[in-house]
Amino acid sequence: MNLINFSAFGQDDTSTKVLRVKKLIQEMTIEQRVGQLFLVGFSGLTPEDGLRSIIRDVKPGGILFFSRNIKSARQTSKLIFRSQVYAQTQARVPMFVAVDQEGGFVSRIRLNPPLPSALSIALSNDTDLVDRMGYYTGLLLSSLGFNMNLAPVLDTIHNDEKSFIGNRAFGFGAAQTAQMAHAFAHGLTMAKIVPTFKHFPGHGGGYTDSHLAMPVRMDSIEQLDKNDWAPYRNINQYNPVAIMAAHISFPSVDSSRLPATFSSVLLKDILRDKLGFEGIIITDDIEMRGANDSSPLGERAVQSFLAGADMIMIAWNRSAQKSAVKTMIKAVNSGDISESRLNQSLERILLAKNELGLLEDIQVPKLKTYRSLILSRSVSDLSYKIIKDVFTQSTESFSHDISGAGSYPYLLFSSRNAFHNYFKQKYSHRTLHFGLSEMSRQNIDRQFKIHHKSFGVVYIASQQLANVVNVLSPATKKRLMVINGFGPGVLNQPNSFMSVHNIYTSDARIGFVLAEWLSNKLQTKPLEFRLPAAQLE
Repeated sequence: MNLINFSAFGQDDTSTKVLRVKKLIQEMTIEQRVGQLFLVGFSGLTPEDGLRSIIRDVKPGGILFFSRNIKSARQTSKLIFRSQVYAQTQARVPMFVAVDQEGGFVSRIRLNPPLPSALSIALSNDTDLVDRMGYYTGLLLSSLGFNMNLAPVLDTIHNDEKSFIGNRAFGFGAAQTAQMAHAFAHGLTMAKIVPTFKHFPGHGGGYTDSHLAMPVRMDSIEQLDKNDWAPYRNINQYNPVAIMAAHISFPSVDSSRLPATFSSVLLKDILRDKLGFEGIIITDDIEMRGANDSSPLGERAVQSFLAGADMIMIAWNRSAQKSAVKTMIKAVNSGDISESRLNQSLERILLAKNELGLLEDIQVPKLKTYRSLILSRSVSDLSYKIIKDVFTQSTESFSHDISGAGSYPYLLFSSRNAFHNYFKQKYSHRTLHFGLSEMSRQNIDRQFKIHHKSFGVVYIASQQLANVVNVLSPATKKRLMVINGFGPGVLNQPNSFMSVHNIYTSDARIGFVLAEWLSNKLQTKPLEFRLPAAQLE
């Protein structure tokens, strides 16, 4: 694989870069300078749907894409390029173009088969493979015109612990999370994508969603330093690089109980001074309920900036975006925000853009690269290798005796047709398949009573199905193999099942991997395949 030498971008020495950026700042209007402090979302699929007016009125330093803005590769690349051209005329500087492309279910650019989740990637325990997945992800993004990914996640979770982060984490515990997330970030960097580590100071194993309420963690500074903050060390090696601050309160660290987004203790004293971070601090969306202290959005933006943030995210409300910018301009003109503080963040932002080449020229998206990557199946093949490796690791020490299992050694349960279809491609023995309409406790228990000598396999790809599996009878559970494609902690009593195999990703090709493994386990002569008695929905 030929990697891009990212360090080659921005060949000027540091002093020359800084002088260039300082001169640019002096030439910018107050509106252009303040606009650089905002990362905003928008509606629509073309610039004319609303983004053009946002660029004119807000002059944002960056825009954030959601699924609502992405219809096709051609549409996306055209939208980005046209918006960057317009931004250069309005704001003097092209924008960061960001997206949440973590993998798994947090993937704004959908691929089929899907990208594996971060946790599934990490459990491969192969940093070279994780690096390559980061590179492929970055190459997909850069070929469309993106230059920033709001990933990787650095929140630390623990095995079999249900949490808000779930399979978005890059491993269990600080050491594995750091190793794997940093490998993924290195791959992004090689593809000219700015990695954004999140969510500082860390959700940990908490289950409160900061979109809905402000999480509060009572961990001491010693506990956080040992666990949650450990993966944030040595991040300056990636240049440019960003960290996203979260709406989480740590009363034991900051007695004000302010969420990190508004806490100078957490952003300045801890992240800047203690951990030595030199890159860009971006807030999570300050419209989220976790950040809502009933104060106007503009005041929140000013408060977060003064606490140490460099860029303020406002992802949804267009009028709020305009209002917040006006409030920030007012604060600069009144002296509440000093010119030195403003320039401090502007230098970080513009130096990063200089490293990306954005101060030189607008990059034309390379759709040929995107298409060749898809057609070559490089991403798909790597994703398949990951799920196969993870499943293989989970079954290394597992075996069971299928002698006397009867005509149907296995009953197969899944709410996804694709899983069943992949399974049938490889499995030549008799089996019974049960689909979405048959995913109830009563039916699963009943089938095991009818086929009392058979074993079962259930593939969990949603919380709803996990809820069903959790309430099965003890007798059923003892004969049931669970393939967990959803996330940690979804099974209340994992030891009550015959076996549990955690792959933590929704790629239905696990059906193919499973069928191959089960076929090797069966020592009986293959029997003629029988059409499922239960039809799939």
